[in-house]
Amino acid sequence: MASRPVKINELLYFINNNLSLIEEESFINNTSEFYTSDDIVLAIKTLKCEIDSLKLDKMEKFPSRGNSKHEKLLECLTLFRYIKNNNLLDKIALFCSSDINKIPNTENWLKINFDFVNKQIKEMLFSQQAEINKMFLSYTTELDNVKNKLNSLVGESRQMSTTKKNVNNEIPTTSNAQQDNILQDKNLWSNRVTTPVENLPFSLVLRKNKRPRSDNSSTNRSETDSNNTNRQNNNSMKYSEVAKKVSNKIVGNKVSNDCKLKAEKQLIKKSFFMMSNIQRCHRDDVVEYLSTNGIKVISCFPVVKKTNNSTEGNKNNNDDEQSTMFRVCVESCDASKMKDPDIILKHIIVREWRFNQKKPEESNNVKHD
Repeated sequence: MASRPVKINELLYFINNNLSLIEEESFINNTSEFYTSDDIVLAIKTLKCEIDSLKLDKMEKFPSRGNSKHEKLLECLTLFRYIKNNNLLDKIALFCSSDINKIPNTENWLKINFDFVNKQIKEMLFSQQAEINKMFLSYTTELDNVKNKLNSLVGESRQMSTTKKNVNNEIPTTSNAQQDNILQDKNLWSNRVTTPVENLPFSLVLRKNKRPRSDNSSTNRSETDSNNTNRQNNNSMKYSEVAKKVSNKIVGNKVSNDCKLKAEKQLIKKSFFMMSNIQRCHRDDVVEYLSTNGIKVISCFPVVKKTNNSTEGNKNNNDDEQSTMFRVCVESCDASKMKDPDIILKHIIVREWRFNQKKPEESNNVKHD
């Protein structure tokens, strides 16, 4: 095995000893700040010479990235990465250092890192400050334009107000003689036939005289008396109608077994309900269920739809037909039980029964018949 030549290059020696860090940005930034551009250019030339000396069959082209130190260092690192990936490190020369001061240590890394960060922060702050100044300039120009418009509008409004005042305060001029007469007669308004308002641009409203009373005063009195009597009669009729409507009904509560006077029928307060969504059944089944739950049923009838085929003979038999809807009459004291969902079976619907009121046309026809 041939011996490898030795070449002095501090940058390539440092990169060769830190191959695991060449992908990190902090390593690239600190290295570009530590070494000069001449050192980086010299390292690129030596690497290209080493690659050319190998006389490889397939050579990649390595275009230049730029003129800054950072871009030149990236070019140098791409060349070193190519050598490493193709396992050519053993075929090129060994790189060593003759000056230890040109190899960065940990303290220099920290200093370089802080300097680089400070520069970046300053550049960012300067760029932000410039943009903020531009924004403020644009805002100030817009504010100045708005102020000028407002001032012009205020001036125009003031001019309009002054012109209106002048128009309203305009009074026709009078001669000196007329003014003297007015001043002399200030205290003698009763002696003047005309008022000093005659020369002003408005006219006085004349008071109309009252109409003379006619000789038909007696007839007018009789008409008013008749109107008053009619009004009184109408009022009395209205009061009587209101009294009829407002008349209260009194139901007795006293219980006496010895008295011969007795009521013919027992008055029971009733409440009507409609039960629907029931599986087809007989009305006795409904009465039986409600009575077992403490509800006193007075009557229960099935609700059947009217059809064209129904005859008068079948009307009496409808009460015993099975149905899915029933009209139930209970005592008013049990109305709360009918509305209790814990008593009514699940999914059965209970509503208060609404009686159909006859239309006025139908009621009139019935009376005529």
